Amino acid sequence: MEEHQELLSRTFTMLTIPVVLFTPEGTLITANKAFERLVVKDGESVLNQYTHINQLFPRISMDLGFQKRVSTVLRVDSSDKESEVILDVIAIADDCRAIVVISSESEMEQFHNQRLRTLGTLAGGIAHDFNNVLAGILGHVSYLQTILPAKGPHRESLKAIADGGKKASVLTRQISSFSRLEIQEQAAPVNLGDLVEGMCVLLRGAFSPDCELVSSLPDHGEPVLVKGVEGKLGQIIANLVMNARDALESEGKIQVSVEQNVTPPGLEDMSPRRTWCVMRVIDNGSGIPDDVLERVFEPYFTTKQDTGTGLGLATVNALVRQMGGLVFIDTAAGSGTTVSCFFPCARSGEASEAEPDHAPVHALNNEYLLVVDDDDPVRNILGTSLSYLGYRVDRVSSGVEALRLLKAHQDRYDLVILDMLMPEMGGEEVYNELSALLPSLPVLVMSGHSSEHAVQPILENTANRFIKKPFTIEDLSKVVRECLQASPAHT
Repeated sequence: MEEHQELLSRTFTMLTIPVVLFTPEGTLITANKAFERLVVKDGESVLNQYTHINQLFPRISMDLGFQKRVSTVLRVDSSDKESEVILDVIAIADDCRAIVVISSESEMEQFHNQRLRTLGTLAGGIAHDFNNVLAGILGHVSYLQTILPAKGPHRESLKAIADGGKKASVLTRQISSFSRLEIQEQAAPVNLGDLVEGMCVLLRGAFSPDCELVSSLPDHGEPVLVKGVEGKLGQIIANLVMNARDALESEGKIQVSVEQNVTPPGLEDMSPRRTWCVMRVIDNGSGIPDDVLERVFEPYFTTKQDTGTGLGLATVNALVRQMGGLVFIDTAAGSGTTVSCFFPCARSGEASEAEPDHAPVHALNNEYLLVVDDDDPVRNILGTSLSYLGYRVDRVSSGVEALRLLKAHQDRYDLVILDMLMPEMGGEEVYNELSALLPSLPVLVMSGHSSEHAVQPILENTANRFIKKPFTIEDLSKVVRECLQASPAHT
């Protein structure tokens, strides 16, 4: 028996999972080495520094029942520094309880970030391939809209195909943006109404037929502009909608609304100096009890047990505050929940945009262009469209072939249109060799995945431009003309 007890004691001591034992009153009994490494950094015993469990876990209650998983904070190293942890509290015997530390804050963050990176990589690859397909579809449609008569039964069908392609492109961009971790992406005016409408379409697929998701937006043509990063705003919407879905029983309704000129509670006196808008996510679910409401913004606090990370509302609160906004929750147990996110509106100078001109811009001087894209449909419709606009065009499917042509005909081309993601030799590598060979030759970079931030080094050349797939012939014609007019040869 003594040998067994010794073996159990050694096993407890050498466990790699941090464990501490204490009495039902909270007095510490012992801790294993893994727990001591987590708490004290100087090698001293936990029992020499602490006597009661609340000295280590100041928010934990002694009335924990037989077994319970909790999210709380651990006070470490006698310095009042606190770290988020998830614990299993187990009643081993009438006079003994155990706390098992499942994960610390850093481990949870590493897992969460790794999961998002994996999702981002997958979404980025899908977005690139899907946008290439859409680029071919929209390219052909916009080409037909340009060359066919302005009136006729074909116009309605072509417009329907173009509108469907553009909506699909928006959804793809939202999927990619939602899972992207590029927190340094520059803020820009975003139409909150359009984003809510698109995200609701995207998220309806995650709902059962018994759950209804609807959007309520300002009148058509009245944009609600906020300055932010579209991907982060999309994450706010998705987190709130999925939280609302989880609050519903077997059936229910969620409404996402957007309103202009609504000031946050308590800031009415500031309204002359700042214009606000609000996005509300309203559900008719079970509501939030008062004791839970006090902690909903705490990282890793969750009532969903094994299905929740406790990061949803904490992330929403952090992202909204990054944008200078505020979050309010109106709820009661059994009466549903309304989460209101208030955002400062984009200033008029930031939000103003010129009315788009839908007419394609034709070539002025029969310029010679080189199109480099490994995707056959995209490359072919680019060549066809540019030829129609009056340009002379060569088309190649690889960076190696493009560089061979450029070396053999160094005075032929006025512009290179270059895809960023290609096999064997990517666009960045092609550009580096091209710019060393012909530094004054402008380049139009295109991609179905990379954001403008990702190609910023190439855009440091003032003659270079970026266009995101898919695009129309009108979009293409304008940016091609911008490149040519900004090139040293033109000036």
